[in-house]
Amino acid sequence: MKNMREMQWHIFFRNSGMKNLTIKSRVLLKYASIATLTYIVYFLVMKILGFAGIPELRFVNYFLYFFVTYYALYDFIKVKKNGMEYLEGMAFTFMLGAVSFLLFGFFVLIYSLFSPFFMEIVGREMQSAERLGIWGPTFIVCAEGFGISSVVSLCMMQYFQAFSSRRQLFLYHGKKFFQIQERERASRLVTDHY
Repeated sequence: MKNMREMQWHIFFRNSGMKNLTIKSRVLLKYASIATLTYIVYFLVMKILGFAGIPELRFVNYFLYFFVTYYALYDFIKVKKNGMEYLEGMAFTFMLGAVSFLLFGFFVLIYSLFSPFFMEIVGREMQSAERLGIWGPTFIVCAEGFGISSVVSLCMMQYFQAFSSRRQLFLYHGKKFFQIQERERASRLVTDHY
């Protein structure tokens, strides 16, 4: 049974072209899917508990996105041992958020076809978006998602920049790091002088 499932996944990856994607794209799609699933599960739990009618609770999605983004960067940089420049990392985290909120917007659109829940929330809270009809809730989810993606991408890269390269070397080597750095500087000065 297990071999049959593995064979099906291998066939899926071979036919879908997933194996041709770069490591960064695979990590991005993996964590965008995880983020989307967490948003959906969070929405369904709030719907079951009766709190889904409180639109302010949607901001918890942004904290969920923050944690998923952290683990995506951690997976890409630390586990997969890939380097990432500052702007490349910002683009990666922004794209992760954009894809995850687009997928969640698609879920909202499909859910709106079967239930007027999102249309009622939009009609009650944001009357100007009501003009978009069934696309109103999807537009709001995507627009807010893109906005928070830019903010979280900046925060994540500030965090990863602070705990990368020199700071990590200092945490690893301790006071010896300063001695190593002084020796490198002195040897550079000697070679530059001649």
